[in-house]
Amino acid sequence: MQRNIALDGLKITLALMVVALHCGFLTDLAPEASYLLIHGLFRAAVPVFFIINGYFFWQALAPRDASAGTGAAAPVSGDWFYRIVLLYAFWMLFYAVFWLPADTGVPTDGWTRLVVLLFGYYHLWYLPATIGAAVLTWALRRRSAGLMAIVALLTLLTGTALQYAFSYHLAGPELTGLLPDKTMVYRNFLLFGLPYFLCGVLLQRCQLGSRLSPAAIGRLVLLGIGLVLLESYVNYQLTGGKEGFDMLLSLALLCPALFLLANGYLLRGSAPLGRLAAALYFIHPMVIHLLHRYTELRATPLTLAVIPLSLAAALLLLRLNQRLRLLL
Repeated sequence: MQRNIALDGLKITLALMVVALHCGFLTDLAPEASYLLIHGLFRAAVPVFFIINGYFFWQALAPRDASAGTGAAAPVSGDWFYRIVLLYAFWMLFYAVFWLPADTGVPTDGWTRLVVLLFGYYHLWYLPATIGAAVLTWALRRRSAGLMAIVALLTLLTGTALQYAFSYHLAGPELTGLLPDKTMVYRNFLLFGLPYFLCGVLLQRCQLGSRLSPAAIGRLVLLGIGLVLLESYVNYQLTGGKEGFDMLLSLALLCPALFLLANGYLLRGSAPLGRLAAALYFIHPMVIHLLHRYTELRATPLTLAVIPLSLAAALLLLRLNQRLRLLL
């Protein structure tokens, strides 16, 4: 099967960014630079993953004999949903040792565990957010591209506003009283997953990539990087680097541009690099946990150790996946 190696290469780069983010890269050596990465550029990773999923989800929905961007979406097989639900169930079971037992530090009441089960443990929140975004996209499939764009914009602005309200202590505890983690208020399928998922849908539906030259897309990427760095720098100065940010408004420019740039270079190949990126994303927290438990590595050495070990574990997962077909 032929794949776009450039897009798969972007996926691996994004997965490595997530690894570095979770390790706290450079926090022990250069706090300001670390903040610009961890609460700036590295935050582009998950939105781009949502865009990729939305782009190919709509491609699967679109009728084969219809021209791009026209016609109503055709029925999609339940296989897509079944596969991602099975993937979520497997990895939640894999990481159950960290969220299910009473001695893990996670609150043990049934409501909290139910919330974790529905929203996802740690990095696994991405999967239920993808499922929810896909369900809502399916519900909107016969609506106009304009309506989809409005929904994407409104949900994005709402989620980003809530993120800023919490990070700048403008929101009261009543919004998070029932949740074990305040990020669940905005980092979810509706306010985070859906807007970027719909962005991918609109890029496919409207074929925006074919309307922009590679040079124009490249300039948008550079502009997006500059705006993300500026926004994160302002946040660093105003919060003293003590508040984290998952959602930045400038990511709405950078993330689609990054996807268009990679998707526009049709470098064909058969290597399963996309699955390698997924394996790296799913397995790296286990590697981090083991190194935390058996070493005293600080953030930057930890990052440099976790990356090769996670890549090795990801390659092993690819081999196992050839037999089990459940892991990736």
